[in-house]
Amino acid sequence: MAKKRILLKLGSNTLTKETDHISRGKIEDIGQQIAALQDEYEFIIVSSGAIAAAKQFVKLDNHDKDVFVKQALASIGQPHLMRIYHENFSDLGLHTSQCLLSYSDFEKKQTKVNIVNTINVLVKNSYIPIINENDTVAT
Repeated sequence: MAKKRILLKLGSNTLTKETDHISRGKIEDIGQQIAALQDEYEFIIVSSGAIAAAKQFVKLDNHDKDVFVKQALASIGQPHLMRIYHENFSDLGLHTSQCLLSYSDFEKKQTKVNIVNTINVLVKNSYIPIINENDTVAT
């Protein structure tokens, strides 16, 4: 019998636990729940948090409200966010992958098909795709 698929949407507020930084404990808790259910379900995560992850490490000279500053913060924070997911999930025997997408990726039929096929291959091979908007170009 095929596993049912669960899509988790994890916003910045969920990941920061109402602080100004990413909560490793929260991500670990989510990983533990996934690990407990992985025999019955496949998981896909849609995650925000790249900008919040960057704010832990850097303070840029410009105002945080400027779009280009948010894009720069996303560029800095995305690898940190993925590292936190990878470290916490791999400790639980879970494998992750990163998919950065933007709205324009869904405008062409073939590109949409490629996205779906890629995600299906990842999930079928026990990887948890972690999808985030490519905020460097989209914010």
